[in-house]
Amino acid sequence: MAHAAFASTSSLLGAALLAGLCTGAAAQVDRVEVSGQRLADVARTDVIRACPAVQAQLAEALGVLVAQHAVEGQIRVDLRIQGSQVSDISTLGGPFVYRGPLRRAAHQLDCQDASRDKQLYRFVVIFANEPNRVPENMVSLAAPN
Repeated sequence: MAHAAFASTSSLLGAALLAGLCTGAAAQVDRVEVSGQRLADVARTDVIRACPAVQAQLAEALGVLVAQHAVEGQIRVDLRIQGSQVSDISTLGGPFVYRGPLRRAAHQLDCQDASRDKQLYRFVVIFANEPNRVPENMVSLAAPN
């Protein structure tokens, strides 16, 4: 009988101690700080949301150049937008002759992004050279693969 009373008392004492530890542990875990590097940015592909006239502006800036050089291809564009500022423009692939003019034209885009941080956008500019086509219609946009 003494043994049963001891076991019962020790079980209650153990349960109370465990409950106290859990309560204390919860109080200590209220604040968590995480440090380290930010995950890689996830590029948005809806650049038209931030720059509604992007298609027309790039076509106007590059259409005559495409008509002159008659080189077809695609260039992937990555750029960051914060407010109305366009920055960190990079191009990949496509006809080299268009890459510099494309970066310069992208700096001039009329954009407005409401996010606090610089938002990364990615899109593809397609250069098509078809006879009897208006130069502005030789430049179009697409989402990246």
